[in-house]
Amino acid sequence: MNMTKIVAGILIALTATAGVAKETVLVIGGHPDDLVGPTGLVLLLKDQFDIHLFDYTRGAYMQSNDSEVAKTRMAEERAACKLAGVTPHFGEEGDGQAFAGRETCEKLAKLMKELKPRCVIMHWIVDAHKDHMMSSAAAIKAIELAQIEPEILFFEETWQSKNMPVHHLVDITDVWDQKVEVIRAYKCQNINDAIVANKYRDGKFRGSQLHPAEDGRVAEAYSHFQDLPRGRRSVLSYLPPQKPLKEPAVIKPPKPGQVIYK
Repeated sequence: MNMTKIVAGILIALTATAGVAKETVLVIGGHPDDLVGPTGLVLLLKDQFDIHLFDYTRGAYMQSNDSEVAKTRMAEERAACKLAGVTPHFGEEGDGQAFAGRETCEKLAKLMKELKPRCVIMHWIVDAHKDHMMSSAAAIKAIELAQIEPEILFFEETWQSKNMPVHHLVDITDVWDQKVEVIRAYKCQNINDAIVANKYRDGKFRGSQLHPAEDGRVAEAYSHFQDLPRGRRSVLSYLPPQKPLKEPAVIKPPKPGQVIYK
């Protein structure tokens, strides 16, 4: 073991002993299942950062936020967040009728002041789903109101993100199986494993762009909002080194006859 690794190990141990709080990364999604977009990145960062998730709506389309649908989706969100090591927070905008109004922006700004996120990850601002666009518009305004300057990353959503420029491809092969487990916690949305299948296709395409000569890797695509000041590191620089590819990533389907989605 070289001296650099020894020193790094000592510093990590001292930090843990001192109880120094981790910096925060805040993910903002439109609904209780939009964590499926950046799940891989979240799983890769969760040991280095304290990850929080803010759902802009509670997922009950054109229904009240205390409906049975909302309760079900919030329960599934909590289960998914537990698997991913994420702390969930819930907004109050209506699913299908969300706005980036002042009151909501101020509430989100209050959360940001408390969390002081080093990075905020959100939907790409041009999206087929208007709730997604409203959540990102509110997030950008809330950042201004909170008077913070976090790194801002946009994540790609299957077919809904429109013309998103891709600045970063993140290899998530090492956590693909964990990402599938998180997605499958959203039982009422992942009918017939459709979300898993979509994310697998997305991941394989982006993986082929990142590793053209190495079949079997999966990746997620991200866009950044602005260049960071000189000397300031992106959270992406904290990603762990990739492991050698042992076998291609695959979808693990349910056993024949097994009913797991209703």
